[in-house]
Amino acid sequence: MLRILLLALLIGGGFFAYSRGWFSVSTSRAGERDEINLSIDRGKIRGDTSAIVMDVGVLSSRANKALQSTGRVTERSETELVGTVESVDLASRRLMLLSAGQTFDVHVPYDVPIVRSGAEVGFDQLSPTKTVTLCFGHIVADRKLVRVELP
Repeated sequence: MLRILLLALLIGGGFFAYSRGWFSVSTSRAGERDEINLSIDRGKIRGDTSAIVMDVGVLSSRANKALQSTGRVTERSETELVGTVESVDLASRRLMLLSAGQTFDVHVPYDVPIVRSGAEVGFDQLSPTKTVTLCFGHIVADRKLVRVELP
């Protein structure tokens, strides 16, 4: 049973990597000789893994320091950052937030709720000039976005 599970994971991982363009397979024929070539795109793998880290919602060290000086720590051991939305990119789920004279470029992962009056709303409800509160949970010294609140 374990072997079947490992084989399924290996095949699934291979399909995923191929679909992301991490590697390609080509064949060539020279007379009676067939060749199979495997090419690995390390740059594409590095780019995708960096994007995955960003999707987790953990702030960069520079943004984390700015948040510590700008944000307000709540009773729930969260840091709140209140600011005005400058721009929103619906496709990449990014927003630029202006708070205390500093601009924060924030990616909002799909699993982070956007809440208005206790009810969850869609990302499309964020628009420039709106005031929002970003709530960051504390993970050791890092901050992870856990909720976006609209008034």
